[in-house]
Amino acid sequence: MAKLFSSLFKDLRALSLSNIEFFQHGTSSTQAKFHQSFVMLYEHLDRGIQPSIEQIAPLLPKYDLSPDTQANGYRSLLKVVHKCCTNLLRLSRYINVNRSSLFFRGNFYSKELEAYVICLGQLRATLHYAQKLVAYCQDGSLFADEDNLNDPVVENLMEEVESLSQNCFYGRCFGFQFCESMQRPLTTVAVAMASFSEGYLEKTHFKQLTASVVNSGKYLMNPELRAEQIVGVTRTASVEFCKNFWSITESDIMQAVPSLVCPSIKVNEVIHLKPEPFELPAVNTDNPNDMVTITPPCAHTGPGVVKVRLMSFEPREGQELRQSHQNPRHRLPMSSSLLIHCHGGGFVAQSSKSHGIYLRQWTKDLGIPILSIDYSLAPEQPFPRALEECFFAYAWAIKNSAKLGWTGETLCLAGDSAGGNLMISTALRAASFGIQIPDGIMAAYPVVLVRYTPSPSRILALMDPLLPVGIMMRCLAAYAGVSDKFENTIEDEPFEVIEADEALHDEDIFNYKVKNGNCGDNFSSMTSSCHSIESLDGLDKQDISGHPLSKHCHSIESLHTLDEAISSQQSSVLEGINADSDDDITVLKRVNKATESMGEMEELTLENSEEVGLESSEEDADDYDFVKPEDIEGPTPADAGLTGSTLPVSKSDGHVHQAQTNQNHVVMDSMAGSLTRSNLSGAQYLQKQDSSEDQKLTLAMPSQADHPVIHSPSCPEISESMRHSSYQRRFTPQYTKECHRRFSPLQVFRKLPIIKNPYMSPYLAPDEMLKCLPPIKLVACHLDPLLDDSVMFARKLRSLGNQVDLHPVDDLPHGFLNFSTASREARLASDVCVDKIRQILQLST
Repeated sequence: MAKLFSSLFKDLRALSLSNIEFFQHGTSSTQAKFHQSFVMLYEHLDRGIQPSIEQIAPLLPKYDLSPDTQANGYRSLLKVVHKCCTNLLRLSRYINVNRSSLFFRGNFYSKELEAYVICLGQLRATLHYAQKLVAYCQDGSLFADEDNLNDPVVENLMEEVESLSQNCFYGRCFGFQFCESMQRPLTTVAVAMASFSEGYLEKTHFKQLTASVVNSGKYLMNPELRAEQIVGVTRTASVEFCKNFWSITESDIMQAVPSLVCPSIKVNEVIHLKPEPFELPAVNTDNPNDMVTITPPCAHTGPGVVKVRLMSFEPREGQELRQSHQNPRHRLPMSSSLLIHCHGGGFVAQSSKSHGIYLRQWTKDLGIPILSIDYSLAPEQPFPRALEECFFAYAWAIKNSAKLGWTGETLCLAGDSAGGNLMISTALRAASFGIQIPDGIMAAYPVVLVRYTPSPSRILALMDPLLPVGIMMRCLAAYAGVSDKFENTIEDEPFEVIEADEALHDEDIFNYKVKNGNCGDNFSSMTSSCHSIESLDGLDKQDISGHPLSKHCHSIESLHTLDEAISSQQSSVLEGINADSDDDITVLKRVNKATESMGEMEELTLENSEEVGLESSEEDADDYDFVKPEDIEGPTPADAGLTGSTLPVSKSDGHVHQAQTNQNHVVMDSMAGSLTRSNLSGAQYLQKQDSSEDQKLTLAMPSQADHPVIHSPSCPEISESMRHSSYQRRFTPQYTKECHRRFSPLQVFRKLPIIKNPYMSPYLAPDEMLKCLPPIKLVACHLDPLLDDSVMFARKLRSLGNQVDLHPVDDLPHGFLNFSTASREARLASDVCVDKIRQILQLST
């Protein structure tokens, strides 16, 4: 794997050096942006990406299912990095060739380059944390050990991962990791989500639709604004929003699509199963007359009707047709095989009708009837209601095979995502009841562990277009029956806003104190109650194994331009305006006025209880200040940054970089897709405290540096003169939103009382139960946050002697089956699922 990157990195470095040399003497803000971006790119590769890959690559084989099936979350992260670097290489080549052209669109390509460099910086952080995760997993396991989950270090690790800025992944670079044919469908989904979120609170469907249509244009044309909206929605929206958005596919307009683009089927019947008990013959017993009583589903709301849908390309003997064709002239004989299907939708949305977009093709290709179950959805009907309904429908199908046009011979279960979970659990329950079990199971990208368990692939939820981390946690919480606790735990923090001139006055006092060395000793005061500054500076002070780097490594610390630019937020910035502007600009209030508290600077608090040093010089104070006021598009909410990666301050030098001190008492706005507005990492969140004591300014610091920086041996250092742009401007503070989310969805979900039930999380089932499962075919996605679920489940089954097959597909997202008509690659992956079902049922092609 490391060899795959070597030539790519070599070409990227060469192009970066060429472009750095070309743009370093530029006199415009656009040229300065190019210069800064290429310097950052060079440093990301040399100091973070390549060293991380060289340390992770040797570990990859031991996490694979087998030498023939190379798939795990670590490989997936490297695939995403490779895609990002490939796009950067293409973009760098184009810039290198056309930069002197009169028709070169510098402003556009500078934004494109900035966006991808920001993404690379965030991916650098994910590699860092993925490598750290190895130490908390048992040998060869992709899931963190349960005993380690309460370790504060592990808890802080995942909190830092989730707090990485997501804006860069949902803006200009949205879906870059997937195949080209998926780009447009995924962008359509993103625009729909952003515009739907604005009209979601309207009281009528007409107003919701109108608001969505009106707002869709701006989100289509402005990727940064779209990223801001999506990240905010996925982090804060309730599970009801998820249900309503995903239920768009149930609308009459969307339901007309399958009939237009999919094969026409002659049987499409909805059957309502009455809640009446019945008996089935027991299997594997000494007495052939033993019977097992199947009771209707009763959980939560008592006995109720179960709805199923019978689909068949041609009508067959025995099928009771009420809607499709009353009296077909020609009926095929009963089929020897039946497929029972369970749809996905995060346990909270969708139906067999919305999944008909690929089921219609399946019934034609397989030539057998399909029975798809419409189970009750969470959070109204949480676990185990859906499982009870699936099991009842499964048993009913065995009892009434003739009504389905099936002889009762071979039976396969199939499901995608949440449906895969339910089908595996249905087979487990059938085995425990002692009734006929299916001949096999085909599960596409299933979730088999409904718990807070860190794994490398689950880090991909930070950038997944269909399964973002906030939505994934809410869906799992809803199915586990703790959705109300989840939503009630999330709360807001109040912030107070003041005028910019007051903040600047406080800021000047602080700068004066710093320059005169009056606050150097105060940075040793530590507390855990402070807010984290959103930066990756701490990452630069550590090697990939997490060891701190030497604070006396002057050759590296002098790269202040890069140290600050590698911020975890990567899009949290001050908006540049003219320093002489008299406009009133609001900023977040630093609650403790500098004029009252500078004499008490010993109360300054730092996060992580670690001192940090940074060598920097005031002469480079404005290296980042090249954004023109007219280039600023507007403020966005600052995403949570890496807690524990923070504002660096040097005790030995007695001064702080001016570009940082110019921001010490303001909160920067996150500008997704704008690198130049993400280079400064010195802003802090200052919270209005309720304490009656004097309120104190809090800063967060990175961990102490004690070890040398890891450099790629093949990469020369950039000369000092090449790191600085000729174009300089001064930033002044602006404003941010009034509130910031205190708790992350991931951390809230971790603390919820979710039971360890083998029917909820099949991965946790005892070995004796798993040994009873039939052969299982798993179809997973390399870029799916749930990939590790499939890998670890397959490894566990194989260790028990079960027949299991794992087929990972490339360049496709979670939920690719729903895009089988829009993407050629998704259609091919759907055909893979059909082939797996055919193998289980031993059908001829």
